[in-house]
Amino acid sequence: MLYDLRPAIVKTFTKVIEDGDDRRIRIQCRLELRQSGVFAITSKIADKRRARDGSWRGRWATFSSGQCYQDYAEHLPEIAHLFKWHLVNAKTGPMHYVESAVYWATHSDWTQAGRNVERLARTICYGALPEDAEVDLRTISVPDLRHWLEDRKPRLLAALKRDMVAFFGMDKMLAKEQQGQPLVAAA
Repeated sequence: MLYDLRPAIVKTFTKVIEDGDDRRIRIQCRLELRQSGVFAITSKIADKRRARDGSWRGRWATFSSGQCYQDYAEHLPEIAHLFKWHLVNAKTGPMHYVESAVYWATHSDWTQAGRNVERLARTICYGALPEDAEVDLRTISVPDLRHWLEDRKPRLLAALKRDMVAFFGMDKMLAKEQQGQPLVAAA
């Protein structure tokens, strides 16, 4: 089982943005294959360090890192569709899927357009499935939200799996899973 021997599959993208600030963004997409099964996208953003006379010294210095990839989605359209899967577990779905959704749905003025609805949407990967457009997160009741999330979860995990297989070129691994071997190793 080749995929059980590798701890993770990693793809890295680097792009230099020449907009006067001369920035370089390096985004790493990582799918853990052992234990956690979590997909993560992290980034490092660097700029050119200049001498006092304005000349370039020939080195890049990181000034920002972490989950700042969304700020640069326009420059990396080939992976923008994966941002919604950040920190989603391939076996269990988004972290604290129902509990976090209920928190954001009941946390101060959630029925009004604004920050909490936005966080609720991010927490549950809203928009990952075509049928998501049929649900209005501003008006759905908490019991209906719970039911909808539980009903939606298997389709959400299937969509995540399709995106991971396509992005990481995991066709051989998927064939093994169809023979009864897990795509993500058990803990």
